[in-house]
Amino acid sequence: MTINKSSVQEIILSSIGEMNESLADEKKVEKSLNLILYGSSSSVDSLSFVGLIVSIEDSISSAYGVELDIMELIENDVNTVDTAKSLLELLSKNL
Repeated sequence: MTINKSSVQEIILSSIGEMNESLADEKKVEKSLNLILYGSSSSVDSLSFVGLIVSIEDSISSAYGVELDIMELIENDVNTVDTAKSLLELLSKNL
């Protein structure tokens, strides 16, 4: 199965939806590539962020048999990964 940007985007958005299922209504976030994942402008708390990353890693592994350490990719990337869109770009170039 081919890993393309569109399928990675679906995984990210689905994982955001799963994260929202575990949050109280007032904590739910926009299911969008514009979602700010971390930083002072983010509405995603650190525990939810870690859960989101693990969910994305698990989904990619299940769908494509590829093991990723997204936090390592983020740490090694020269660009700042702060939104779901920038995470999509990072993953797309590393898959």
